[in-house]
Amino acid sequence: MLIEAAGLCAGYGDARVLHGVDLSVGEGEIVALLGRNGMGKTTTVKALMGLLPAMAGRIHMGGTDVTALPAHRRARLGLGLVPEGRRVFPTLTVEENLRATAVPGGRWSLPDVYALFPRLAERRSNFGNQLSGGEQQMLAIGRALLTDPRVLILDEATEGLAPVIRREIWATLARLKDEGQAILLADSRLQAILALADRAVILTKGEIAWTGATAALQADAELQRRHLAV
Repeated sequence: MLIEAAGLCAGYGDARVLHGVDLSVGEGEIVALLGRNGMGKTTTVKALMGLLPAMAGRIHMGGTDVTALPAHRRARLGLGLVPEGRRVFPTLTVEENLRATAVPGGRWSLPDVYALFPRLAERRSNFGNQLSGGEQQMLAIGRALLTDPRVLILDEATEGLAPVIRREIWATLARLKDEGQAILLADSRLQAILALADRAVILTKGEIAWTGATAALQADAELQRRHLAV
């Protein structure tokens, strides 16, 4: 497995949010992390990235224990994050944002990102705060790809975006899947995720409520209603 968490517990201060979470992402696999709002998806992402310390459990990347490593060390080992809220550098241009994270000699280059997102090429001289929400999300994805991730983690990749932009982002993720990019996708757009992901993990109150193939989840309306319906 490229990344694997076993018995992962994490939270804020003394309050635990995650209670023994087990999940993994393998080569070329897309895994969906699902659950209603407040069930622990973002906390899981932060704990995997090293932005929150693990209170218990272990995290391994390619067999290496990274539980105690800081976020920048995990990034060097191949974790790329597209965070909730995008968080592009507002006073840097598109190209400066991209160059700031680019790993020399990585699988992705600046021309590759511009080919993936032609709109970024058109806006390469615009500052981050001059972009639309959709353009900022494209920039956040391109920036993460330039870190040469073995596993790309996306937290609410299409939140707050117009439908046409959401479709473009989903199409981009499908293209990345075709190219063999492993992805952990935390999102609430169930139908789009079911069409893309190989497996799903459902969180309820910080615990694994269900895990399995997305085909099984898609075929089980009662399971969807019980754990995911708003």
